[in-house]
Formats: sequence, structure tokens, C-alpha cells
Amino acid sequence: MLRYPFTPNKPYTALALNFTFPRFFDKMWDQAKTRVAADGGVNRIHKYFLEKNINNYKVPDFVGGDFDSVKPDIRKIMESRGSKFIHTENQDYCDVQKTINLIIERKILDPIIVMGGYGGRFDHTAGVLNAALWAEKAPIFLLDNTNIMTWIKPGMKGIEIPPTWTTGKCSLLPLVNPVRNIRTSGLKINLNGPLELGKHISVSNKMTGNSVLIKTTDPILFTCQIPEDPFKNRK
Repeated sequence: MLRYPFTPNKPYTALALNFTFPRFFDKMWDQAKTRVAADGGVNRIHKYFLEKNINNYKVPDFVGGDFDSVKPDIRKIMESRGSKFIHTENQDYCDVQKTINLIIERKILDPIIVMGGYGGRFDHTAGVLNAALWAEKAPIFLLDNTNIMTWIKPGMKGIEIPPTWTTGKCSLLPLVNPVRNIRTSGLKINLNGPLELGKHISVSNKMTGNSVLIKTTDPILFTCQIPEDPFKNRK
């Protein structure tokens, strides 16, 4: 069962990228077991908390990338407070992939929640989606103000989402290759057959409870809408 890591006391790694954070980023960042940033994500973290008049925010445990986007004064602040900057130059991978690699190399296998990863330039968004699919060792969730997304890889997978974290509206998108066959249970309109862009995909479906069972022959992106305040009534 793939459980979304948003229940109390469930450890996760927060990974901050360099685009707009969710409005509840501070809560997600503060409650993470491990905090990591990719390159210019440190600039975004610093700006986010200063705009909230929070100066004693938790800095990343480490930062990955080639640091071409990091502001020197912010790097100095982060390092003075304990952040480790780990330079990676491999041009075959984007900063997100390099940073995920650093997380895995350190045997940190908790689910990774990526924030600030999409919106803006579509090629950057595509790079983040690619990195999430490419990673093998830890489950990765992409989070913004409206959506939670994760890749479902071939095989059978159950997904469980706390009720405060979903409106129930969801989609299954075959963004990589045609999905030769997919079967689901736990959806208003369950699937049993192929999905392919340009032909048939599953959008604006709805979960009938808090969990969905998916069996797929090929990778597929699962997206789920989150409510306005997912922390409301959270126990």
C-alpha cells in the first residue's frame, strides 16, 4: 500500500525546488524528518519565510546542484546555520535528479515530497515529472496548492490518502507510453483496458473512499486534488 505521507508522525523528506511553494509550505517543511533543497530552491525558502516575518526557520540539511542559481549571501546564511552544500556537476542529469540521488546515497528512503516543482516553464515541469519517474528507491510525491501527483509503476499498487488531504477528484494520465492495460477499484468509474494520449485517458474521476487499487502494465501518473486547507481538522 502506497500511503501518502501526510499523517502525523509519518516521516518524509521535504525537497524544495525553485518555483512557487504551496501556501502551506511552512507546515510541510517544519514537520519533515529531512529537509533538502535543489540549487536555487534555497533562495525560494529564504524569501518565503522572510515574507512571513519568520527569521528562525529551519534551513535545509543539505543542498544539491551546481549552484549557478544560488545567491551568495543566502548561501552564507544557510551554511552558517548548518546547511551542507554538495556540488554536483553531472550534465546528464538536472538539479532535481542530482539532489534526489544525494538523498538516496545517504540511505534516506522515506517518501520524498517535492514542492516548488511545477508551474511556470513547462520544460521545467517536464524535468520534475521525469525525475520523479526516474527515481527508483523512494516514493516521490509532487505537491502544489491544488494537486498531489505520483507515478504508479508497472504492477499492482494500492494508494491510501488521508481524508483531509483529498477532495476525491483524481485522474490517471498515460504520459510516457500507451498503457496497454490498467485495472482499478475504488473509483467512481473504474478502469479495465488500455489508456493512451490522443485516444482515451481518465480525467475528473472520483475516489469512492480513501484508497484506490491500481494494476497497470506501464507507468501512469496519478493526480489527486487537495482541499483548500488540508491541515484543517487534522488530528
